[in-house]
Amino acid sequence: MNDDRDLIPPEQDTKHKGQLVFKGALGAIPIAGGLVGETFDIIWKSGYEKRLENWRLAISKELSKKYDDSNIAKLARNEEFQSLVAESTIIALKNHQKLKLQAILNLVINSTESPIEYDFKKLFLDYIDQFTAYHLRSIGVIKENLNLIESNSFLTYNDHMKFILENVFHGDAELRGQVFEELMAVKGLITKKTDPIGKRGNKKYYCFTALGQKFVDLIFINETI
Repeated sequence: MNDDRDLIPPEQDTKHKGQLVFKGALGAIPIAGGLVGETFDIIWKSGYEKRLENWRLAISKELSKKYDDSNIAKLARNEEFQSLVAESTIIALKNHQKLKLQAILNLVINSTESPIEYDFKKLFLDYIDQFTAYHLRSIGVIKENLNLIESNSFLTYNDHMKFILENVFHGDAELRGQVFEELMAVKGLITKKTDPIGKRGNKKYYCFTALGQKFVDLIFINETI
């Protein structure tokens, strides 16, 4: 039976209103064709169906927190949002790490009210797909530190690098260097800046580029992911 309610388990039907949005996006996901075969069928049934179920419930739950039925119906007819849900679903199905899945989900939900054009949203989805959890944690730690810029807890460059090395990379300086090189030189999301910090005079610290701030605005809800 081809019914919108088929998208979510019966017990969730009265709790989540986002199934119409999700159903429209499913048709854009290239699961058929070259991927069809006995081996893929075994893999899909053993794990990916569950991932898909969890993902559609997560989107439905978050949309239900923000919108009523009429607004969700509008989203269901929005081609840009449908494309973003389809793109995000492909990436979500490839990942199991909660940090990456939360970043993808946040981007999708934040995109409904963001003025950022679609190409940036798609670009940032691709970034999340390419990034490891180390990349996302590094961005999160930089964001948290910038929130403290007016306080005595704010860490300038050398102290912050030590903190990141110990708390994000567990002492692996080579990995930290690689990740920060990718965030700075390859993706252009973070940079070093020198400014007066309170009464401490000019200090060097990490901050986000304009592109990086757009990325942060889309992948964070509240203060963490």
